[in-house]
Amino acid sequence: MPTNQAEYHKALEETRRKKASAQVQQRADHRAARATQNTEFQTERAALYQGGKWSGSALNVARSLLAADHAKRRARLMEQQTRERDRLRSKFAHDL
Repeated sequence: MPTNQAEYHKALEETRRKKASAQVQQRADHRAARATQNTEFQTERAALYQGGKWSGSALNVARSLLAADHAKRRARLMEQQTRERDRLRSKFAHDL
């Protein structure tokens, strides 16, 4: 625990710097994870149309099922990232 005001301000500034750096890194990681997921979704949608094996209502059903799967996976990633942001926030909440 800092013993005087100067030490306290120095420690506070260091904590703020570390928190800002960790947040920047986390944002970049989260952005990359979302981009990777979006690329996977595009690849899966493209695979659905390859070969023309679907038509009419079968295509609509396949698209609907794929969209539902993508929505679940997107929600899972969002929940995971929310938990990670909360953990980071908690880590720096009471350091001083």
